[in-house]
Amino acid sequence: MIFLKLCFSLMPLLSNFGDTNKNVIIVGLAYNEKDGAWVTSKLDKKNYFLDGADGWDMKDVGKKVKVWGRLSIEELKEKPHHAGQPIEQQMLGIKRTILKAKWKFI
Repeated sequence: MIFLKLCFSLMPLLSNFGDTNKNVIIVGLAYNEKDGAWVTSKLDKKNYFLDGADGWDMKDVGKKVKVWGRLSIEELKEKPHHAGQPIEQQMLGIKRTILKAKWKFI
């Protein structure tokens, strides 16, 4: 019984991370965040970070772009805060990163 509960509790995690380290092609809209260049997929409405890209030129923001590379999926968890230390801004949730990203505006 414990084994079944463990299997069922891990299924959502395994299904979310099944595409990790696979080659992907994303078609979507280019936009910038503080940490660099991002693309919102037209197909699944998910956001993808482009590793190594500092950001899109302002003239390219909002344009349709085709991006390809290796997909890395990481779960970002809240870091503990200790009394007396400044509070840091954090990203939480799933971060989808395209490694060695190449792109072409379409």
